[in-house]
Amino acid sequence: MNLIAELNSLVEGYDEESARLEIRKFLEERFKSTINDCYQKVMVFPPVDQIKIESDKILLVLSEPNLLSSGLNPDLVRLYEDAQYKNRIMFLTGDRNTMDSLLRKAKEFKAIQRIIANMKSERVSESNPQFEMAVDREIKIGQQLLSAARETFVKLYYPFHYRGEDRLVDAEFLMDFRGNDFNGEDQIKKVLTEKQKFTTENPTSGTFKDKCLQRLFTLDEMRREDLKNRAASSPVWQWHHPKALDELIEHCLKTGTWCQAGNYIQKNPPKEETSVTIQATWPDKNSSAAVLNIIPKFGDTVFYEYDQEPTTVSDKITDFNRWRTDEMIVWFLCVDSKGEYKTGKPVKWVNKINLRYKTYDAGDQKKMKLEASVAEPKILYTTDGTDPKAPGAAQYNDDFIIPKNTRYVLAIAEKKGIRSDQIEVSIDWKKPEGLKIDRNKPLEYHKKGMVKTSSNKQTYDELALFYKYHAVFSDVSINSVFKTNGDDHWAQVIYDSSLKIPKEKIEAQIDFLRSSLGTVGSFETSLQIGVVHFLTGQDFEDWIAEKQMQLSSLKQEEIKQ
Repeated sequence: MNLIAELNSLVEGYDEESARLEIRKFLEERFKSTINDCYQKVMVFPPVDQIKIESDKILLVLSEPNLLSSGLNPDLVRLYEDAQYKNRIMFLTGDRNTMDSLLRKAKEFKAIQRIIANMKSERVSESNPQFEMAVDREIKIGQQLLSAARETFVKLYYPFHYRGEDRLVDAEFLMDFRGNDFNGEDQIKKVLTEKQKFTTENPTSGTFKDKCLQRLFTLDEMRREDLKNRAASSPVWQWHHPKALDELIEHCLKTGTWCQAGNYIQKNPPKEETSVTIQATWPDKNSSAAVLNIIPKFGDTVFYEYDQEPTTVSDKITDFNRWRTDEMIVWFLCVDSKGEYKTGKPVKWVNKINLRYKTYDAGDQKKMKLEASVAEPKILYTTDGTDPKAPGAAQYNDDFIIPKNTRYVLAIAEKKGIRSDQIEVSIDWKKPEGLKIDRNKPLEYHKKGMVKTSSNKQTYDELALFYKYHAVFSDVSINSVFKTNGDDHWAQVIYDSSLKIPKEKIEAQIDFLRSSLGTVGSFETSLQIGVVHFLTGQDFEDWIAEKQMQLSSLKQEEIKQ
């Protein structure tokens, strides 16, 4: 049987459903979404009841031409009209007169592919004239199939706000292909861009934000999910990259253009009120004498009082950068002398209390010394394992004898309602007193004078070694020296002493400083770390061993467990 006869025989054996399956496979391949910005799903010739419209995906439906009249299939029109997410679907269809030709070409394409597959299974040489003829025929039929599809699918229906009404509108669609090469996604996007239904503009731009305010964000406050649902439901909203609306929201929140209030986003944030931010450091860890960096917000004058809220007749702060106090509670009130900003509520700052201990042998007895970082504290302790905050705890006045068989001493210090962290001291009656470490409990290393590095290599080596032994850090400052435009400069990042920071975040901050400051040449970074937090006492001992340090060189007050 010659090629043409075999081809015709196979074509006659295929029914229309087989042809539709071939067309579906053919079109799904050429309209598949790869960039996923204009649409994210494709369905070819689906039953109407299988079309599911989702709020977060735009669906392209290729439908057979309407049998009865021009325009879109009435069943698809009703589907659109009944849909909640009207702005998440479009339809590509066309002229019924060319559908028969498309079905015929689909059968031929299926037949020639089967003939070639049979030849390959029979190991027919690719240089065989019959094989070469079949391949040439496949290329021609493929082009004819594309041409038939081009003549069939000529109308793109998409949701649009037209003359005050939300409806499906149509646009002429021309398949532009070279040979067998055709990118449906790109051409759909081109048509929708020309019709201003699809946009690639920067989601953080002012025009994109203005469109959002006019078309979606029409109330004073809305939830993020409400904005996204409205974008999915309202044809007045343009299509864009799926992440664009989230990027706009995040940008506006980050820049303060909008603000978050619980689950709601407010497009007109309330006018700022004055306030203060307090950054505290404690140069001597055995003292509660603090140095405060006082940062006024929306104001220029700060009043203060101890233990009570200040007024505008209270004393003023004169040194915002290094204001010193050993008081337990200080209140601050920020005022804008120009009167542009409303005076906000006073801000309460609370000092902290550190409690340290020392156990020692006194003959055949053990004694304990407790000392707080504030003057005239109330120190409470127990030796029977009960809570020192509960009634019945002993009040510390002087070094005390630890009762025999005591396993733990629990203690806490307080002043003016401010309490220290509770300490728990394990008592080992078999060993003489000295530095004690519980290898199973978390451990804080408060190095006197801080852990310090002086160069990039030292900094990264120390961080890597701490990381090896599961340590994180607090009371951290990063100091960098570098050159910009030939001049020497420095930068410093100081973290709140209560914030625990892992190695990765310190390194990320160093990388950010290096990249953002436009440095040229050397960039040296050093660290100061006040507290190292080990996961266990065993990790600490292993770190000490690798550092070739002696436990005996440490003091008990440098260790907290």
